[in-house]
Amino acid sequence: MEPSAAPAPHPARSAPLCSATGERQLEQGAPGRGPSSRRQTGTGPGSAPRSPAGRLLPPCPVPSGHVPPRPRLIPGAPAPRCPTETLLPPQPPPVVGGGVSLAPEPATQDFTSCSWYRSAITDDNSRILTYYPGPSPVQQNGPTHTGRETAGPGCALHIAGLTLSDTGNYTVRIDSPTSPVPSTTVYLRVSEGVSGVNITMSPSVPIEPEAVTLSCEARGSPVSYSWFKDNEILEAGSRVLLSSDNQTLTLDPSSRNDSGSYTCLATNTVSSQNATVRLDVLYGPNTPSITPRQEVYAEGSTLQLSCRADASPAAVFIWLFNGAPLASSGSDLLVPSLSVSQSGTYTCVVIILFAGRSSYTTLEIAVLGE
Repeated sequence: MEPSAAPAPHPARSAPLCSATGERQLEQGAPGRGPSSRRQTGTGPGSAPRSPAGRLLPPCPVPSGHVPPRPRLIPGAPAPRCPTETLLPPQPPPVVGGGVSLAPEPATQDFTSCSWYRSAITDDNSRILTYYPGPSPVQQNGPTHTGRETAGPGCALHIAGLTLSDTGNYTVRIDSPTSPVPSTTVYLRVSEGVSGVNITMSPSVPIEPEAVTLSCEARGSPVSYSWFKDNEILEAGSRVLLSSDNQTLTLDPSSRNDSGSYTCLATNTVSSQNATVRLDVLYGPNTPSITPRQEVYAEGSTLQLSCRADASPAAVFIWLFNGAPLASSGSDLLVPSLSVSQSGTYTCVVIILFAGRSSYTTLEIAVLGE
């Protein structure tokens, strides 16, 4: 902590800063603070200190749930000082199953005891432990001690076997024989690596133009989601709908052009994993067409018709003559040596059996006798 503008006749202790040692992240204060590093010092009456150059600085921060005391000046006493505030740079956060150490910075030396709390306030119901240094250090466990927490030199708190429930505020209170030390709160976020990514589709067999929804689920904390179609990132649009957390992708209405490979990528600061499904949007049958469209034939000539319809999957074709099924099956109809009695209405019916969808078209044929 840099010296303040007004000299103090007696040394004043600043609030300890808590840091996380090892490979993981510790955020200062509550979640949502930005990833920057800042150091602020100042002195002056009340809660609005001034910098050495005399510039008015923001009031000292007040921990959530605390009521700031009324400022007062005592003749001959040193000016009040704000605790140093530091935001640590972003790092990979602690992970489930790992460990983390929280320690005041700078290291505390002359203290008679220190207590750690699993909350933003020093409520005894949330006390983890109290540590008494000395030749034979003593650790007294509190109500929230889980058997995984230990204290060490410098009032460091070590937590082993981290779980997601360890995420939250941690407050340290240090008792010193020389001067009071304000309590300090830090926020610890524990993450879990991504695993078990899975995509579900509804309906399981989508048919154009009904809406189709893909939902992605993954284990881990926290997890962010991204969607890709045929390895291209998907963005929300008029038909492409994404939920606020990106876990759900909806295509409404669906189109045959939506068919392809869909990938959900789940990531967090620990790891990433993806899953892919194949989406086939079925469609049709469209209204079939009969070729040729010739309507008049001579008696004894050959009638050869072809029926075509756009459909997926492949459709079944049935031919009718005046409403009665013909023995011929398939998309082509062949009637050799026409007779006058074979004049009438020829119908091509196209059916997608499992979807229960069908379409048809007709052609009037006249057979003229000699």
